[in-house]
Amino acid sequence: MQRTLNYRAKIAAALHSAEMKPAVVLLASVTIVAFHRYFGRITFAPKLFPSISSRDAALFECASTVILMGLVPLAIVTLIFRESGRDYGLALGDWKFGLKFIAITFPIIAAVSLYPATKIPEMRVFYPIDQGAGSSVSAFLQLQLPSAVLLLGWEFLFRGFMIFGLKDRVGDWPAIYIQTIPSALWHIGLPFGVTFGAIFGGVMFGYLSIRTRSILWPWLLHYLIWVGLDLFIVLTSP
Repeated sequence: MQRTLNYRAKIAAALHSAEMKPAVVLLASVTIVAFHRYFGRITFAPKLFPSISSRDAALFECASTVILMGLVPLAIVTLIFRESGRDYGLALGDWKFGLKFIAITFPIIAAVSLYPATKIPEMRVFYPIDQGAGSSVSAFLQLQLPSAVLLLGWEFLFRGFMIFGLKDRVGDWPAIYIQTIPSALWHIGLPFGVTFGAIFGGVMFGYLSIRTRSILWPWLLHYLIWVGLDLFIVLTSP
């Protein structure tokens, strides 16, 4: 028994080492992203459940994102690295800076990007991800509330697990740039503006995470952008 415990301890120490930890973070992240892209999206839901509604397909993506991008990396942090989620951004952090940053940037993003996006037919085809969300206030909220949890999983993988798992080895800004690559490439297949904007978004959200030492503020800004785009499209629909 003691030999088994020592063996496990050695494995844990090796995985937590300065050389191995970044490898685990990167390989786990790219595997999660690929798996989610193929099997966790709204487009995959009908293959599992042929009669699924558009609303339930959207909820399927919400659930898969929480599990794959949130719970799986959190399990790696706690069970393999033997660290706390707080060390990976699950904390309030510098909330004053976070609120100020959002208060300044979101109105600019809404005016420069979100509202103009409603004029692009391709955007109106893709969003909201549940096309029935605009039928009533209730339907809209039934999509947006689970989406808040979806984005929490998303932010934990990219702005939490990847950034805080890499920054001590490669530095703050390199960690921000590295996580921007898979987070932006995931969007390929969506409207060009969304994919291109995800590059800038990855850097902005990453900076906000590092600066506040929390994923909650990039999550909140990302969620406001998500809801804002859906709301603008719904309100401007004929």
